[in-house]
Amino acid sequence: MSINWRELRTAVHAIDSNAVSWTRKTVMVRSDNLATCALVNKQRSRQHAHLHQLARRLLYLCNTHQIKLFAKYIPGRENHVADHLSRQTLHPQHEVPLSREHFRALESMFGERKLDLFASYTNSQVKQYFP
Repeated sequence: MSINWRELRTAVHAIDSNAVSWTRKTVMVRSDNLATCALVNKQRSRQHAHLHQLARRLLYLCNTHQIKLFAKYIPGRENHVADHLSRQTLHPQHEVPLSREHFRALESMFGERKLDLFASYTNSQVKQYFP
């Protein structure tokens, strides 16, 4: 996936993870990715089909939880802390995978998983994952 998709996915994940506690609040996304800022501020993407689904999810979350969302661009040279943290890798002892038994039980309830967006080489349970 493109860097634009990964950056936007991060914003969507943040909103999705915090939507309940951010209900009826104003949230600012700070990003050094211009495409992400534009998509967050417009909350749609007709030109970029691969980003459209993420933009729709973002709009849904914001509407459902009455979140006012906007993005502010910050140059990469001023974003060194976030860049450093995003490039940091966890020590394998800090990555705890779901047990294979529990993973299979979830698959039996929700169907087979073909892609994991949050796995690493130490905890992946499917062949395709994004580190």
